[in-house]
Amino acid sequence: MRGLRVLTYDVRVYSIETRPDRPKPYRVRWLVGPQKHSKSYTLKAQADGRRSELMTALRKGDQFDVETGLPASELRTLHGSVTWYEHTHARTSTADGTVFPRSPAGTTRTPWPPSPPPW
Repeated sequence: MRGLRVLTYDVRVYSIETRPDRPKPYRVRWLVGPQKHSKSYTLKAQADGRRSELMTALRKGDQFDVETGLPASELRTLHGSVTWYEHTHARTSTADGTVFPRSPAGTTRTPWPPSPPPW
């Protein structure tokens, strides 16, 4: 079970900071509750795009997670997706983790080509 997330509407997004002495000179900074968050980018367009995503989430009224700094909509996208393997394992496993044996219906073979209908 995942831990409880603290979500808040108390968010501030700051302007893009330029630091020319760094390999990734453009930094987006935002504050979620008391927690500071930032992400650096090599291109100004990338930083501007991320800042726009954060501002859009704010305008839509999304809550933000204090720990990660992500909008609730992005958290759902990250944690709500199930991989193909996880889905298949969940469908074919028993409660104790063993895999179901093959069913008799799944092992029977249909003759090919099929026989013609009786009428």
